[in-house]
Amino acid sequence: MFVGDGKGGKSLKPFWKRPRGSKAKIKAVATDMASAYYSAVLKNLPNAKHVFDRFHIVKLMLAIAYYLKEDLGQIWQQPNKTIAGRFLKDWCARARASGIKVLQTMANTLEGHRTGILNWYDFPISTGRLEGINNKIGALQRSAYGYRDRDYFIAKLYALHLAKFELIG
Repeated sequence: MFVGDGKGGKSLKPFWKRPRGSKAKIKAVATDMASAYYSAVLKNLPNAKHVFDRFHIVKLMLAIAYYLKEDLGQIWQQPNKTIAGRFLKDWCARARASGIKVLQTMANTLEGHRTGILNWYDFPISTGRLEGINNKIGALQRSAYGYRDRDYFIAKLYALHLAKFELIG
């Protein structure tokens, strides 16, 4: 119907001649939430209902969640515990301001565990190796479709630490 240059309201200027020229009775218009489109529709079709596209709404929500998730990982990059504490407080405030219930719940959870999170600065330890071992155990169980002999299974578990690149089957 129409190809315009750019994404702003000005790029739609030539388009508005078509509906006016055809005396089209446009009841509704769907766009993303860009203010340029909103203003252009309001100005040129004041009686039309403006529908915000659900794909763009969900995409926006996922973007907010994604950026907050990525930001949260930065807490362990802070130079010291005090600054990390301020970072965590700021992150929780942004999560609450997002209006997204799951992120607000996450903020409450993190603030409830604030001391344990920030203790990493005094003792930089994690369960990473343990999680890796648990992953190997799960793979061992799946590869054998389970073990009926518990002692044999335990022996296989002890042998896991010797296997560097493959599981002993």
